[in-house]
Amino acid sequence: MSLTINRRAASLVLGAAFLGFVSTALAADYPAPVPLKAGSQAEIKALKAGEKITIAYMPPATEFNYYIAIGEGIKAAATKAGVETFMLAPQSGADINGQMGMIQDAITKNVNAIILSTHDEAAAAPLVKQAVDKGIAVIIVNSDIATFPTPVHGVVGYSQRKGTHQLGEHLLKALGGKSATVAVIEGQPGYHSTERVGGFLDAVKGRPGITLKASVPGGWNVEGGNTAAMDILQANPDIDTVFAANDYMIMGAALAAKAVGRSGLTLLGNDGDTAALEEIQAGTVTATVNTTPFVMGEIASGDARRAQGPVSRRLRRDARADHRQDQCDAGPAGGRQALPEAEQVLLTASSQGSAHDRAQSRLGARRHRQEIPGPNSQ
Repeated sequence: MSLTINRRAASLVLGAAFLGFVSTALAADYPAPVPLKAGSQAEIKALKAGEKITIAYMPPATEFNYYIAIGEGIKAAATKAGVETFMLAPQSGADINGQMGMIQDAITKNVNAIILSTHDEAAAAPLVKQAVDKGIAVIIVNSDIATFPTPVHGVVGYSQRKGTHQLGEHLLKALGGKSATVAVIEGQPGYHSTERVGGFLDAVKGRPGITLKASVPGGWNVEGGNTAAMDILQANPDIDTVFAANDYMIMGAALAAKAVGRSGLTLLGNDGDTAALEEIQAGTVTATVNTTPFVMGEIASGDARRAQGPVSRRLRRDARADHRQDQCDAGPAGGRQALPEAEQVLLTASSQGSAHDRAQSRLGARRHRQEIPGPNSQ
């Protein structure tokens, strides 16, 4: 089974320690187009046209397989359309200056479009403005930000706050009224961390039996998550639940739990990274929100491509019709493409029978779409 834009967009994947059953709920149709906030939409008519289209994909780092999976989606869609694309990114997600320099390089190369994800929107804003002023289409990916600090042509992503809110709701359901002492591992300060942590806290904060004990930054990567969790667990032996704003940090937390001899912890992540799905299968991570990065890349690639030449003029005449045709809910002429509500796949390795087998097959299909080279093989 393959993921399709009009049927699958995100899923909640849960491990054996979290739920004792398997069920599937199909996602609803895509919602109506959601425009960017007033003043946040860049003018498409200012874009430069050309017979040959080149798209620069600029994730925050190559250390995250998640962003490599988005890049594979971009490349797959671009290849089908005969569009040239390349990826440019620093190795570390903490290398903000490195990414800013690469954005400048992409502008200098006179690319037609930039698909950008950054950990520092404020730092990127002046360079994004330069690109837009030069007639380069700029699409923000893996975000649902409605007010990027400077106007952009489109935003492609899922509702980060809603995604982690679902995770919090499922934690409460799994607890069944029992108490939990919770720690939070944040990402680097910025929109992504604020929304993801905020969504989880919106669901659990103030609920009976929930004690929020600590909240510390983990730098988005495994090492940072390991360090953060090690400090948290050693200082707070009563903590039994850890939520992290991405899968890499929760995988680091799993390593820390093992190192300090803490078993039976509930470990919750976000993204649906291939490695995290494997950790769920192994029982070392409890749950994640699967946000289908490959599909996100396909959609972003299509938006960047449609913003060029005659197609962009058709979009300006009837943007909504074009988005309905593609089963997206916005684009270069219409603002945000917030992916639809999640298809929930509640997975437990202890379940038996055909329902479990079908769930395993669905998980395998998702993993197959994300099995791409890691940063060390670039």
